[in-house]
Amino acid sequence: MTLQTEAPEVPSIGKISIWPPVILAPMAGVTDVPFRSLCRSFMDQGLADSSRDPVKPNHAPGLFVNQMITARAFV
Repeated sequence: MTLQTEAPEVPSIGKISIWPPVILAPMAGVTDVPFRSLCRSFMDQGLADSSRDPVKPNHAPGLFVNQMITARAFV
């Protein structure tokens, strides 16, 4: 069995490419409206292909969301 994955599209802002494609999520009180709009546009791209079969690992990872809801350490 051959595992084929597609490389994620390199995000860019104007002529500036961002590699690796890691972008800080919007933070209330810290980021501004243009930054949140940019994050939302990349989120839409990540969710556009959500109809793929998650069981078959023949595609690149999609959007991953993690939210800290407590300050307690994980045990």
